[in-house]
Amino acid sequence: MFSRLEEDTKKQIERSKNGTRFFADYYKDYIKEEYIDNKGRKRYKKRYIGDYYLLEKNQKKVLLIVLICLLLAFGLCFYAGIQYVEFNYIWYINIFQISFLFITVYLMFCNVQGFFLSGENTRKEFNSSIGNLIIYLPYTSIILGSIILLCIISLFIHKISEFNTIINIFYYLVALCLNYFAYYKTKRIKYTIKKGINNV
Repeated sequence: MFSRLEEDTKKQIERSKNGTRFFADYYKDYIKEEYIDNKGRKRYKKRYIGDYYLLEKNQKKVLLIVLICLLLAFGLCFYAGIQYVEFNYIWYINIFQISFLFITVYLMFCNVQGFFLSGENTRKEFNSSIGNLIIYLPYTSIILGSIILLCIISLFIHKISEFNTIINIFYYLVALCLNYFAYYKTKRIKYTIKKGINNV
């Protein structure tokens, strides 16, 4: 006997709105199998029946390039953020700076997870690593673009002409290029999808 595990979470979804949908989505790729152990007790085990994601050869090298780009972008943004320039004393620019740094740390963690992907990977394994990179890298590019735009606006509003402030904008511009290149490479990571039992 078996049942889909996401069916077991339907009542939880009806009772709660705080994250149970995530677990239902995760468990939809599994079935719950019933068996009797050596002591005659009824037990359950889960078995994956969803699609498998297979990375093609040498794609780990692409992930290494992406990680280097993210590290450099993070370093440039952090360095620019600690300079004694007027931009770094404007609260709304600070929000974008901090957001970029925190999200980039998370994306680097996802990137490292990608190095540990095996030949056949479950949907969750793929989405929590490469999938997250594909989804969130555009947002970090938008954040960096917003920082650059706000800095340029402040440049004209406050009539700032110091050389170090202009260089500071250049740091963000280079970080944006690196971040976009990381997204460009991630989008082109080659993989194939092997249909699971439930999709055959």
